[in-house]
Amino acid sequence: MKVKNFIYAGLDFIFDKNGNFWFLEANGATRGFVEYQNLYKSYEPVIGIAKFMKSKGRNNCILISKKERFSEEHASNKWLYKKLKEYMKLHACYIEDNQKRTKYLIDKNGNLVKPDCILCHDYKVSKKLSKRTITINNCKLRKFVWNKYKTLNLVKKHTKIKTPRTFVARNNKQLKEILIKHSFKNGFVIKPIGGTEGKGVHVVGNHEKIPRINKKMLLQERITPKLIHKKYLMILPIISLLPMY
Repeated sequence: MKVKNFIYAGLDFIFDKNGNFWFLEANGATRGFVEYQNLYKSYEPVIGIAKFMKSKGRNNCILISKKERFSEEHASNKWLYKKLKEYMKLHACYIEDNQKRTKYLIDKNGNLVKPDCILCHDYKVSKKLSKRTITINNCKLRKFVWNKYKTLNLVKKHTKIKTPRTFVARNNKQLKEILIKHSFKNGFVIKPIGGTEGKGVHVVGNHEKIPRINKKMLLQERITPKLIHKKYLMILPIISLLPMY
């Protein structure tokens, strides 16, 4: 795909009981930066984004998302804004105030800003505005992180990293057809195709009742994790700045 945007993603990996390395899924939420700092006592990925934005954005860099994402309840963007602002002149903008704008954005203080670089969270940049700016995390690319099936296929196609066998089922009939055709030694997982923050995920053993589904879901081979001191050995969200041209 030929686009002039970047995307950040939390990439989830796991080691199985034999020590093999598997890719599970990607996450695109900004709270991953907070989790990264809590885990590694560093916010190096944020510094990397800040340096990139500053090199492209000169004076008018933007962090834009829904107003609620800057609140105490959803504090991840509030935290991200504070950290990025240490490295550049940064404006916080609310999506609600900037629907379909093509030249200027309104920041949280009511000022009109002609952006040089925009870091988005769920904001669809207009074609005219995207031609004038560097856009990070445009929705055009975010869909690949949100869609677990597409992400797995990209990893499978372009890398040698192991990925669980994964199928799409749109209803109970297709779900049963997959289970008749394929066997899963350690059971399987049924989960939404898009990000739901862990909601609607079912881990099913071979002798357990199969849940009913009424929408498109993923059926995925279950990877039995390696335990260290009775805890999963996982690589939790690794945040990357990925160039996509």
